[in-house]
Amino acid sequence: MDSGLQVVLEGLLLLSHHDPHQRIVGLSMIDDHEIILNCLDDLEDAVVLHALTRLKQCILDTCVDGVPSVHDRLTSVITDPCYSVSVRISCIDALKALINAHDVRIPTRGNKRLHDLVFIDICDLAICDFEPDIRRAGFELIADLKQVDNLLLKQAFAKGRIDDLADLVPDSACGLFVHGMEDEYERVRVACMRAMDAHLPRDVLNPLIIDPLIDGFNDDSSTIRLQSVKLLTKIAKQYSISLEEENAEALASLLVDDERVVRTSVHELIAIVRLGSVACLNAIFRWFTRTVLFYPKEHGDLVRLAYNLGITHPLFVCEMIPTWLRLEKYYKPPELRVEDANYLLVLSCIFGAYSVNPDDIGDFLPSHITSKHYWYIRGLYPDVIPSITFP
Repeated sequence: MDSGLQVVLEGLLLLSHHDPHQRIVGLSMIDDHEIILNCLDDLEDAVVLHALTRLKQCILDTCVDGVPSVHDRLTSVITDPCYSVSVRISCIDALKALINAHDVRIPTRGNKRLHDLVFIDICDLAICDFEPDIRRAGFELIADLKQVDNLLLKQAFAKGRIDDLADLVPDSACGLFVHGMEDEYERVRVACMRAMDAHLPRDVLNPLIIDPLIDGFNDDSSTIRLQSVKLLTKIAKQYSISLEEENAEALASLLVDDERVVRTSVHELIAIVRLGSVACLNAIFRWFTRTVLFYPKEHGDLVRLAYNLGITHPLFVCEMIPTWLRLEKYYKPPELRVEDANYLLVLSCIFGAYSVNPDDIGDFLPSHITSKHYWYIRGLYPDVIPSITFP
């Protein structure tokens, strides 16, 4: 008898042994994925875990025709709460190995690509499973999926069902990331954010991605707040993002966050997003006032941010100047206290706007602004306020 065949027969014999240690030895002698899959029904976790280890080792040698059966069996175990958490997570790892080895279409499932099929199968798991570690592992698997269909991702970022996609995308993908960001466990929300990062829009900005990230600004976890800001900053560097008042208010509220790293990251984001209205600029300056109160040592950073806001939103600054400087049609404008920290932020923003739109901004500025107050703030912050020659 061929020695290889004899080893397999010995392995098969050991698989029926009453001692689980012997069954594990038998598994080590088997390379056939169908036989290994049958061992997932074993009552001993140790045997099942070893079977999954062997399966991952054999997946590269699995023929394409065998992929559907491996996928179906692993999915059935992953979604079965009768199995232990460790077994189900090991199944998710095996499914990840299968996807990496075989990017194929499954004829029995509508000829869908394996990546899309797994995404659909795992969506419910990531949202609804009772075990938080399974939900976390589900999002981690979703993060590792490559080139998921854009329609699936569009629905996954949406808070509600998109009518145009009702016949194309299953219910399981509806609001995937929205629900993930609302999970009660921080480790699940962190995994959800990693998945969102992995599936950022590749060609065209999907505006639906903004809302889940804005929701992350209010998270109890500083890790989630920070990652929400960083991810939105990453998007804003690639696409033009415009925030309306409610979202601008949520963003500006992080200026007084307990964590310094969050506040610093917010400065970078505010400097590059577009504000949708004057009300947005007003909201940010309201939070500037609170930031000066809570973190006076960060005033220099706020001066720089205010200057950048002036550069990017000169028309809004034009609208705000009469209110900021208390300009009246029939009265001489008052000379505000230049030592006031909040007034210095207003000046910085005005001079930023002046640098890109001197004609319109200059028409509003009283002489004491251009003669005395400019030199005062430039003396304090020469690295922020540049040299300006006024008419």
